[in-house]
Amino acid sequence: MLTLSGALFFAFTTAPEKTSPVGACAAPANVVVTSNSGGSISFDWDKCEGDCTEFKTWYVSQGQARESSSGSGSTVSFSNLAAGTYDFYFTTLCGGQTSAAIIIEENIVN
Repeated sequence: MLTLSGALFFAFTTAPEKTSPVGACAAPANVVVTSNSGGSISFDWDKCEGDCTEFKTWYVSQGQARESSSGSGSTVSFSNLAAGTYDFYFTTLCGGQTSAAIIIEENIVN
């Protein structure tokens, strides 16, 4: 039996990639900003493989979810955005399931 007196133990881990809870299908891969200017932003990502049917994207600003877009392509643009920090969410829909969300935080400058 081990007895310790007055000792503090700490365990440290690195922060995980910013995602939502894991879903049943693969999240979009390699999401990148292709343009960010004048209150507009565009993203691109790898097309999914397997039984995915579409992507869903939206953003959150000041705690409010805004504008949703879905489709089978691998690009999306948002326009008429006020200056500020936004979280952009990207999910894949496949087989009736939704993937974990990839979350990209970007600062919009007008």
